[in-house]
Amino acid sequence: MIVLPGAEPYAADRGPVGVVLSHGFTATTRSMRPWAESLAAAGYTVRLPRLPGHGTTWQDANTTRWQDWYGEVRQAYEQLQARCDTIFAGGLSMGGTLVTRLAEEEGNRLAGTGQRHQGAARGHARLRPHPGARVRIPAAAVACRAR
Repeated sequence: MIVLPGAEPYAADRGPVGVVLSHGFTATTRSMRPWAESLAAAGYTVRLPRLPGHGTTWQDANTTRWQDWYGEVRQAYEQLQARCDTIFAGGLSMGGTLVTRLAEEEGNRLAGTGQRHQGAARGHARLRPHPGARVRIPAAAVACRAR
């Protein structure tokens, strides 16, 4: 399988606070790499996995399902669990939905989420911050903090 240039996973091992990021449907890590690099420059440990079937061919994408994508996000989270004291998660579009699922399953073990997708932007009741999450990390605040 050939991965398109710029669609590779991204990982940076920095401090004790980790952030797992997830790109959206039909997108690649390229869409989230500036956020990931800003976080790493600010001292965060970061994981940005390439979701299965993305960044390759449409034929590869046709063989994957949401469970495959979520499994990749969960695996990145588990990598951070092994090395970080505190973990946040952020996602763009469908990636925001995947990290919402992670927050639902992890509860207080996940320190917070930062999401950018239509459901969160419109304030749907089911997509409000997880009650167990102590902090939400909006993308703009993280980007400003990194400068």
